[in-house]
Amino acid sequence: MQIYLLAADISALTRDEEFGYQFMEKFQDKLFFGTDICHVNQDVPNISYFKNAGEENKISKTAYEKIGYRNTQKLLNS
Repeated sequence: MQIYLLAADISALTRDEEFGYQFMEKFQDKLFFGTDICHVNQDVPNISYFKNAGEENKISKTAYEKIGYRNTQKLLNS
């Protein structure tokens, strides 16, 4: 089985929030969340943008879970 995932910088999606939500919803099977946090106190607005998208139902629960961890699980288990 081949799995294709798309790495996208969520910070680019935050520039136009509505487009970002639509993009995540449309490509939910190909995206995965990752970050390059260097230390605990670093300000990383991408995390709150993604977290709020899920908590405020800006994207579906399914899309949130796939991007947040399910697609990565699928990738690592293949």
